[in-house]
Amino acid sequence: MSFCVRRAAAMGVAVALAGVLVGCTGNSVAVTDQVPPAPNYYDGDFEYATRNGAIRTEVVGQPFVVSPDALKARVLQLMDRQNRGVPANFVATNGDDTDPLYKVVAAFNLSGGYSGRELCRGAAGLPSRGPGTPVTLDMAFCIGDQLKTEVQGRVGVVTGLDDPKFAALVRQTTLGLIPAQDGHGGDNDGATPN
Repeated sequence: MSFCVRRAAAMGVAVALAGVLVGCTGNSVAVTDQVPPAPNYYDGDFEYATRNGAIRTEVVGQPFVVSPDALKARVLQLMDRQNRGVPANFVATNGDDTDPLYKVVAAFNLSGGYSGRELCRGAAGLPSRGPGTPVTLDMAFCIGDQLKTEVQGRVGVVTGLDDPKFAALVRQTTLGLIPAQDGHGGDNDGATPN
């Protein structure tokens, strides 16, 4: 299995994603993120959001015929500590270990051209094309309903929640969510997920 990464300017995400599909095979994970610098992200935003250890994460959409609870549990498990920078836990609900102002949204198989802005405003109402191939994963890091960063991942045929390609899709998209540098002269310390 291989992994492809393409960086896309904020205005050209759809064009760049089309380029990813041409350059990557159907069995590889393709991740499209913003070209650095990320204009809405400041170095340390994610570390601040997760300073208590975790961030609330919404999981929506349906890549397989499984219960929403089973999907959410597996996705949160795969995302855990896979972010760039200080490793964080991704949890389903706010608690003492989260800041309720921040969230991550992970949306599978969205139909249409939705951006991270729509995900931050409420992904539960966005239409999903349901199970099928390829499996797509749009992810956004939000402060309230405002977008900080976004990333899109895609992989071809996936058999289910335990398929290594599904794990690679979730982990690599999580890694791509937090930029290596911000748009304001700061950059992460180069830390990689455990």
